[in-house]
Amino acid sequence: MPQKLTQKEVKDLLGSKVGRRRKAFFFGKEIENLKKGEGLLVTHKEWKDTTKLKTKPSTYYYNKYNKDSKNKILSIASVVDGYLLTKMV
Repeated sequence: MPQKLTQKEVKDLLGSKVGRRRKAFFFGKEIENLKKGEGLLVTHKEWKDTTKLKTKPSTYYYNKYNKDSKNKILSIASVVDGYLLTKMV
């Protein structure tokens, strides 16, 4: 039989909801700490060892930062040593 709950009980129950854990994205803290115009160089080896992804950083970070934004937040350039992530805003 269904059980009637008070507002407080509903709030407590929803607050304790066990759901899917959001994964932290790679180099997220370093990117967030960058100021406008500063960059982060991620080498090819560092990217492969840290992420274990087949996805290129340009695709990965586009989905995380620029996809839903009207302004470009992060610029990703492929350079000789790896990938250069530059904060635009």
